[in-house]
Order: sequence, then structure tokens, then C-alpha cells
Amino acid sequence: MVCYTNQIVALYQSKNFDVIPLFVSRVLSQLERNKDQPNTEKYRAVVYNYLCTITYYLMNFSNVERQTIDTFIPEELQQAGPRLSPSINHNTQELEFRPK
Repeated sequence: MVCYTNQIVALYQSKNFDVIPLFVSRVLSQLERNKDQPNTEKYRAVVYNYLCTITYYLMNFSNVERQTIDTFIPEELQQAGPRLSPSINHNTQELEFRPK
């Protein structure tokens, strides 16, 4: 999951958007596979929110073909919209999703 997520970051930074939907699909598979592992709950929440945001970007601000997006990214994620970036509450060490 970590490697696929990092690959999306690298593809985004290099503006190689066309391949990102494939890696979104791979990350979603890993999220499902790891859903019962309690030590991954917070990371999975951050990753899912990131996938929502990157999907929103691909659909609205890139030239990735709609067919490619539809092939690799489920409708639920396409409809999720952008998400807030996480921050750490330094008092509790908990992740919070709030506007800056």
C-alpha cells in the first residue's frame, strides 16, 4: 500500500497523470486487504482521503481520459470529491481533518 501510494505521489509530481488511475486501483485493493489490521487504521484514513483528492484532481484538472478513470477508479471514489489534509493534534497525537 505504501509503495503504490508513493508511486501516485511521484507520478503526480512528474505530471505523468495517465498512469495514476492504475495505481489508485492498486491502492484501493490494498486498503481492502488491510481493512482488518488495527495498526493501519489512521494511515488507511489518510490514504483514502488522498485518493479522493487525487481522483478529484484527475477528473477536473487533468487530461486523463474519462474511460481510463472509469476503468480503474470506482464510482464511489469519483463522487467523493476533494478531502481535507490531515494535521496532528500535538496534545493528543491524533490525526484531525480540518481546514487550515
